[in-house]
Amino acid sequence: MSQSGFFRGSHKREDLVSTKRLLERLERPDIAVVDASVSKISDIWLSDHVAFEAEHIPGARFADLVSDFSDPEGPFAFTRPTAARLASAARAIGLTNRQQIVVYDNTTGIWAARLWWLFKAFGHDKVAVLDGGLTAWRAESGPLEQGPSALEPTDFAATERPGFFVDQNEVLAIVEGRARGRLVCVLRPEVFAGTEQRYSRPGHIPLRA
Repeated sequence: MSQSGFFRGSHKREDLVSTKRLLERLERPDIAVVDASVSKISDIWLSDHVAFEAEHIPGARFADLVSDFSDPEGPFAFTRPTAARLASAARAIGLTNRQQIVVYDNTTGIWAARLWWLFKAFGHDKVAVLDGGLTAWRAESGPLEQGPSALEPTDFAATERPGFFVDQNEVLAIVEGRARGRLVCVLRPEVFAGTEQRYSRPGHIPLRA
């Protein structure tokens, strides 16, 4: 097992970690737990600081996906940040490149997966999603604590890797058959079908134009 304690063998990564496995290693200084919860009120996305301070996994720190870990000047919510901005946000919540980061949220895991992908896209491979998130942690009687996290700023380096994000033109090329690729929607079936209008335009990107 590698030094981080989450990997079996020197070349194997675990991108999904069980609550049991995290609980066994929760006190280790080389493991950092991060809450990435987001809520929505009307049409406004909010980082869920309130829910975090009400209850979170002991020792966790909060990642603000709406502003700190996104580009607030971007045209859309959750536009990816620059490498410098992501590094600054990670440093502010006490993360280092030496740590194994475990991310979770208090809903379906979509926000934890978002932060997991961001870390991967900017060069940090030692990151995993907590399987089942806070819901599973509660169900299995994992310990909880309240209040804000108090962490000293640290040093974190980030370098953007190519190929982790695409733009509208690249997606359109796949839809129109001008480029090879497969589009996968991870939203709930009702949102995908358009029967639940969670966003301003219901439905999903067509398979072919």
